[in-house]
Amino acid sequence: STVWVEQAYAEEPLDRLRRDYVDYLRGRAQPTSPDTVIKYNASLLAFIRFLDRQGEEQVLGSVTPGLVNAWVNEQRSIGRSEDGIASRLGSLKVFSSKYIYKHLELTTRDLLVKVPRISPPDKPAQPLTEAEIERVIDTFDRTSFEDIRNRALVACYIATGLRLREILELPMASLDRVTGDITFIRAKGNRERCAKLSPGAMKHIKLYLRVRPATSGDERLWLQCNGRPLTYWGAHSIMKRLRDRCGIARIHWHLFRHGFAQHALRSGADVGTVQEMLGHTTNVMTRRYLGQVKQTEAARRMPRYSPL
Repeated sequence: STVWVEQAYAEEPLDRLRRDYVDYLRGRAQPTSPDTVIKYNASLLAFIRFLDRQGEEQVLGSVTPGLVNAWVNEQRSIGRSEDGIASRLGSLKVFSSKYIYKHLELTTRDLLVKVPRISPPDKPAQPLTEAEIERVIDTFDRTSFEDIRNRALVACYIATGLRLREILELPMASLDRVTGDITFIRAKGNRERCAKLSPGAMKHIKLYLRVRPATSGDERLWLQCNGRPLTYWGAHSIMKRLRDRCGIARIHWHLFRHGFAQHALRSGADVGTVQEMLGHTTNVMTRRYLGQVKQTEAARRMPRYSPL
């Protein structure tokens, strides 16, 4: 009973707290990114549905280490990936610690402090080879508006390593179509930063700009043929069709970002520079890319030092 500031808080409906939490994340001075809000919301919904299946009350008092561990066990039993389970558990722990305990102050300590986070082993991403990159670009070989735009979009991603939403939300006015400078990027955490496109990427983007629909007002760089902005789900549809056409099953949008980071590190860029280029707030994730590069380089040099 000592965990509650007032015992009545244990009976607060979880679903109402979930909705309030989503509003809180979106309304903060530095709003949480839309993708993160979606992830947190989905994780809380998954836990609430688990409680319903178990016949447990869907209230704050049911956020206990025992029930959370049972939820994790259920996810494993149905074959969910450790990465996905770790992400859902992390979302629930953030809700318990940062919102319930620290923000709302409904409890005297974090309800899930004794539930450790799950740390799945790193699975180094296999970035595209130069031949595969050329194959991806050459896949868009038609003269249609969609192929010209999609080739330019992919080239922009490969050349900058920006996040998908950062690319999709680029204003037309942010691009210098002569130098390739991008002067305004709305980055994760609502921060602003800049980038510069390579000459190879600019070649494809200039072709796209010739066929890009003319619009008025606050224009986005990437448009549909009807002049409306290309949507997040529209971009994922492009990726699905690209995967089918190029035949590279492992390809996805974020793989281009992995590839950019690893190529930069292999080419001699220091961790701090790569961190800035990728827009990481800390160097933790950047160093993970560095570790993957070191593993690959070490494996490549094994024959040189082999005694046989």
